[in-house]
Amino acid sequence: MFKRIALFFLASSCLFAQETPSFETDDSIVWMNDEDLASRIPNFFTIEADYDKIFCSDFEDPAYDQIGYSETNVGISYMKMFCGIEGIALGVGYTHAHLDWVDNPFFCQRDFDNFNVFINGMTKRFRCFDLKGALSANIDTRTWNLSSDTFYLATFWGRYEWCSGFCVPVGLNLGVTSRFGLKDTLIYPIIGVDFQATERLRFNLIFPVDMVVSYKVCPCWFVELTGRIWNSRRRIAEEEGLFSRGYFEYRNSGLDLGVRYDWDPVATVALHAGSTFGAGEIRVSNSNNDDAETLSFDAGFYLGGE
Repeated sequence: MFKRIALFFLASSCLFAQETPSFETDDSIVWMNDEDLASRIPNFFTIEADYDKIFCSDFEDPAYDQIGYSETNVGISYMKMFCGIEGIALGVGYTHAHLDWVDNPFFCQRDFDNFNVFINGMTKRFRCFDLKGALSANIDTRTWNLSSDTFYLATFWGRYEWCSGFCVPVGLNLGVTSRFGLKDTLIYPIIGVDFQATERLRFNLIFPVDMVVSYKVCPCWFVELTGRIWNSRRRIAEEEGLFSRGYFEYRNSGLDLGVRYDWDPVATVALHAGSTFGAGEIRVSNSNNDDAETLSFDAGFYLGGE
């Protein structure tokens, strides 16, 4: 128990980059950021894609084989800006999750697909205070059932720029991010700070949505240390025995080192590699979300890009 608590706080102390949340439940949303608001083009389309693969690691219980996980997100959105201080984005996307568990004793399905519809926006209308929010629906493409096979995401996030007592302004962040549907509700508080320590080094500490330390090597290249959290819940297909139409939830967290190339305002490309902390879990339950089995597994190597 102590190890998991310690690793949880270690993950929450690895820091923030404001563009794309590293919290898995928000990855299906193409977020608007300060650079979008500053764009001289009032209306434009943007495309984002990201991929993470967590390689197989051993279960703590030797009776079970290894487990791995990967997820791909692609999204396109239309963004409309208003006077350079606020904007709104509407978009659609696709998520493919792959559970790499060959000897899964509970169900045979390994691939899970969702179609995503989202809206998000932000405003800098208030002095020293920014607000952003997002809503999305993530629909299982196997059934297209909006009631029983869809989960929803909601995020509301405020940032106040505090200029007292420090050499640089400090951003104070507070909000909430949540996932509901599939007979489960997950709520995380958003809390933390961000600041530009030097011209090259940026520190942000905002749990759990974005956790990055970024160092600017040259005008377009950055080196980043990032903490990530995965919490993916999916519905199991029919004809899966005891767990037919049941649910599984994959939970993990890790720390990685990456490089980012920022060709502003045309494109951004990033690659990263790291290791999970060794406190991962998978929970499997039946169609009533009962009779759950929870299994823990060890640390594993992962890599990804966006």
